[in-house]
Amino acid sequence: MKNKGLKKTKFPGVYLDKSLDEKYKGKVIFKEKLDLANKMLKIHGVPENAKKHL
Repeated sequence: MKNKGLKKTKFPGVYLDKSLDEKYKGKVIFKEKLDLANKMLKIHGVPENAKKHL
């Protein structure tokens, strides 16, 4: 049985608005989450499996 409604392209159909790059460049949007992530990195450091990707 064939699915006739499926797309044959790998493109997901999501379009990016390039004007948002300049609008949010250099701005912190989720300050609480950023602070928590920096605190966790300071306490625990970068995980070993992530170091090879840096």
